[in-house]
Amino acid sequence: MEIDNVRAAPRVDEMSLRDVNLSMAGLTMALFVAALSNLIVLTALPRIVADLHGNQPAYTWIISASMLTMTVCMPIWGRMSDVVDKKRLIQASVFGYVLASACAGLAASTEVIIGCRIAIGGCASGIIILMQAIAAQITTPRHRAKWIGYQGAAMSVATVGAPTLGGIIAEHLGWRWCFFLAIPVAIVSIGMLQRTLHLPARNATRPRIDWLGALLVAGSVVTLLLWVSLFGPRNGWSSASALFSLIGGCILLVACIAVERRVTAPILPLDLLRTRDVLLGIIGSYATGFAFFSSAVFLALFLQVGRGFSPQVAGLMAGPEALATLLASLISSRFIAHHGRYRRWLIGGAAMVVLGFVLLSTIGTQTPLVFIGLCVALIGGGLGMVAENLTLVVQTSVAAGRVGSAGALVAFFRMIGGVSAVAGLGTLLSYRVVTYTHAHGLALDAGSSLPKLSVLPPASRLILEAAYASGAAWLYLACVPVAAALLACVFLLSNRTLDAEKSAS
Repeated sequence: MEIDNVRAAPRVDEMSLRDVNLSMAGLTMALFVAALSNLIVLTALPRIVADLHGNQPAYTWIISASMLTMTVCMPIWGRMSDVVDKKRLIQASVFGYVLASACAGLAASTEVIIGCRIAIGGCASGIIILMQAIAAQITTPRHRAKWIGYQGAAMSVATVGAPTLGGIIAEHLGWRWCFFLAIPVAIVSIGMLQRTLHLPARNATRPRIDWLGALLVAGSVVTLLLWVSLFGPRNGWSSASALFSLIGGCILLVACIAVERRVTAPILPLDLLRTRDVLLGIIGSYATGFAFFSSAVFLALFLQVGRGFSPQVAGLMAGPEALATLLASLISSRFIAHHGRYRRWLIGGAAMVVLGFVLLSTIGTQTPLVFIGLCVALIGGGLGMVAENLTLVVQTSVAAGRVGSAGALVAFFRMIGGVSAVAGLGTLLSYRVVTYTHAHGLALDAGSSLPKLSVLPPASRLILEAAYASGAAWLYLACVPVAAALLACVFLLSNRTLDAEKSAS
């Protein structure tokens, strides 16, 4: 791929442009590994959960487990990226990610897969945060904007290829093979970074990590997530367990904020929120995480259970969204790299996301696939313009020494948005399905195993398909206010011009 020489004259201690581009290619491959291993499972999940005799909460938690640990670990990786050798950290993250995925492929129960996904999430968060921190250190803002386009292209290939490939593998080879395919790419990525990435040596000092803050962040997020996805829907929102988790989560959250305001090296640098663009970027990133996971995760479930399509067809339906993401990311990033202006692209992208969710909220059992493809293409194109460029806006709003922490803060809230979408909307879906099936004479509860449509009587199958279709429409209607908040945030961003040179470190 051709990269323009958009950067200042290099200093003697800088990497050559060739090594910069090769290193960025290695980082992009690492990101591709994370996306491939994660997204290839989505279309196979209904088959995995059914074969291992799991239930609807297991379906949700296989996804939520990795997202939760990604969320918790991102601030830690962000802090470590500012004080520890980034090269070794990202190589270890890629290796650990693939190892955990391989272990998931050997799992005999949904509980084991959930445990492996916890490890996968911790390593994936390292890949995401360290990639951003390294890119900010070795490239200029405009050069980095171009690589955002190429990284968006890699994500689009993974988004198109992984679910489709996952569906084919689940049908013909067995879902376990979905977890092994990223190993060769990971090995190449580690080798490229070893040969081309040359960063200044770190002082051999012990980094100060805010472990108390990390513990409080983890405790508050986990407790509130359990309230939303487990105790509330299973035991009743006014039950003792639900109230205990809600009150406990709020107490831990308040304690976390109090600690982070006082420590000298906080895991969550809340003082960055005083910068307007950082605050707006964080709120917008929460909305992008919510939008991406709500559209990607539940679309496969709707198509397979609500419409009766095979995993292969469900995987192919990821194509329009991924293709739109690819084109929008490449076009917007090239424009931003050339002109340094970003605001119009962010506003246009956010408006597309709003429109996509409004249209998706009308789907049902007879909705044409072409219409669904158009809706997800609108969402994908909008997110392609907005998601990574928001990170770029935030990182260029802070001092060079805090880029890693700022990027981690953005990624943290983006994952909070994703966790909120999967847990909250999963709960809403379960409630809607149970309510609908009971109203039509089909006995089903929130703890029931995810059904195989092929073994159901025709009448029961029609009721269940209609229940999941109705639930999906509810989900996407609930996404509209979040998408509108994204549009408001990007509209209020300052209208700056990105620099063509690196900031002084």
